[in-house]
Amino acid sequence: MTFHFCTIIDKDAGEAMYEWMEIDEHPLEWQLRTMGEYMARELDSRPDARVNFEPDAWQRTVLDNIDEDKSMLIVAPTSSGKTFISFAAMERVLRESDEGVVVYVAPSKALVNQVAAECFARFSKDVPGQALWSVHTGDYRINNPQNCQILVTVPQVFSEMLLNPALSRVWTPRIRRVIVDEIHAIAEEGSGMWEQVLLMNPAPIIGLSATVGAPERFSAWLQSVEERCGREYALVIHTHRFNALRKFAYAPRLSRFPDKEISPLNEYRSHPSIFAPVHPIASLALGDPELPEDLALEPRDCLALWRAMSTVDKELDPKLKPRKFFAPTPTIAIKHVIEFEQHLKKILVEWRNEPDYANPSSRFSRTVEFLEKPLREALGVSEELIENATEDQFNSLFTPLLADLNAQNQLPAILFNFSRDHCESLAKRISQDLERAEDKWRKSSPTFKDRLARARAAEKAAAKKAKAAESQTVNRKQEEEAARMGVVEEVQAFDPEAPSEEFTFVGKGISLIEFKKDVDDLLFLDMDPWIINALRRGVGVHHSGLPRRYRVLVENLYRRGVLRVVISTQTLALGINAPARTAVFAGDSLELNPLNFRQCSGRAGRRGFDLVGNVLFVGVRLDRIQRLLLSKLPKLVRPSLSLSLLPRRPRAAPSHSTRRR
Repeated sequence: MTFHFCTIIDKDAGEAMYEWMEIDEHPLEWQLRTMGEYMARELDSRPDARVNFEPDAWQRTVLDNIDEDKSMLIVAPTSSGKTFISFAAMERVLRESDEGVVVYVAPSKALVNQVAAECFARFSKDVPGQALWSVHTGDYRINNPQNCQILVTVPQVFSEMLLNPALSRVWTPRIRRVIVDEIHAIAEEGSGMWEQVLLMNPAPIIGLSATVGAPERFSAWLQSVEERCGREYALVIHTHRFNALRKFAYAPRLSRFPDKEISPLNEYRSHPSIFAPVHPIASLALGDPELPEDLALEPRDCLALWRAMSTVDKELDPKLKPRKFFAPTPTIAIKHVIEFEQHLKKILVEWRNEPDYANPSSRFSRTVEFLEKPLREALGVSEELIENATEDQFNSLFTPLLADLNAQNQLPAILFNFSRDHCESLAKRISQDLERAEDKWRKSSPTFKDRLARARAAEKAAAKKAKAAESQTVNRKQEEEAARMGVVEEVQAFDPEAPSEEFTFVGKGISLIEFKKDVDDLLFLDMDPWIINALRRGVGVHHSGLPRRYRVLVENLYRRGVLRVVISTQTLALGINAPARTAVFAGDSLELNPLNFRQCSGRAGRRGFDLVGNVLFVGVRLDRIQRLLLSKLPKLVRPSLSLSLLPRRPRAAPSHSTRRR
């Protein structure tokens, strides 16, 4: 496929008829600027009979290691395709026998629930007297954890089971594979249980993480543990995210905070200019940082960087001109962009290493300033205004912001704030803003008045029809009139007390009747009414202080596309399948560290859902944004527990101890 531009020419003058229709941009540069999310992303993908898709080279390596019973540490970005690994390992154990057990260890109960649901949906196997899967978190359990083939649990429970003498001879020898998700959690405070799990683990392990800094260091320790237990080990690192993440700073150019009700969401006109693009290389304006290994550039970032570099250095290698670099490949793929990015970064690092790089007139400084200037100008005075806002003033920004994202088709969105109270106050403000706007609209809207009139007419027609049925006489004229108006059944579809669709973020994942029933089932929890009202408007809250029943419903409704706005602490960032088109950082926090930044932003642009993900900073200063982009992931240090805690390799249990009678 190639791209050819044409111009409408005035046949008499021989010139383009309309200046605005002239395209001066080269087709290859146009591809980089506009087609990044549509480019082929596969990296050495090939068919493989073991899976129902074409895995990339690193994924085939993982499958080979599973077949060879090797232990692995797998470090790959979110949205790169790690999900299938766990289920491939589970399927192999299930196919081998009816007795082997695979244990999936997750850091949070939300992730436990999700993985258990996935196992229920993916696998089916009938073994008399035995469940296929089980959940055991300490707080609750489903099915018998000692009599299943897939156990989904948390590290505390698994550690206790490994230390149980009664299980050590009967259940532990049945374990064939242990999967530890979000293995970087071992670095958190109070993570001794994780270390015990890794040291006492009796089977080949698969450690999964997207956020391990310098993974070779931790891998060396894990390798020593596994090899001491007589198991082969491999480290698999994949550095490229499948879907790009675009970063934006909220720049509404405010002189005061919003105080007017928004218009109906279906009529709301978007304002793309309020989302100012953040070029990753512009972050180098901070001073003396290095380029992090995971500071990735998408195609349009590469084009902007090349334009900046070629502007400040007219003698830049002409082979790097996109029209020459990509000439052999008229249709650009992501693997070609990665190569282009590496060349540009190599030259930029050379400029960075020059003695006068900090001088404002140096090539390095001018390139960075070229990329940062538009962003700094866009933020303008609004940055200081938002920084000095009260909590309520800050919250007032988000209803119009979400309306804009909705108009640009950039929902669903997760708004991350690390304060439980602020999450709730933000959700409450959004719900109240929608209610106020709806009340004002209903008083003057012909659309709502017509719906109300038709519903009342339908109600009267239904009452007359019921009365006529009782006397076994049918007034066909009334029935035909009602049918002509199309209102006979509308009384069931329109509820004047329910939120109008013009003022909700509710998606179409399930029927409105089912959604109403799910929400009404929460009424017995005695929660604040505004939480239920917000849920009815497609806005959920998620943090560990809320009732489990509510949190599980929020997770399910969000995954099914019903809730399109969720305000959350980091509880939705730990590996849970909560795909978003936009991840919003709603304010700054001390807990917004490099690890949480990558975990939260990784929810956006998930593979198989969207072509690109958006990361939006609201109320976060530019220098703070730059530090987050340049920050390096924390390194996992060697755990404190001694290798002497390793259990001796267990002897094979007698057949009668593992075979069901």
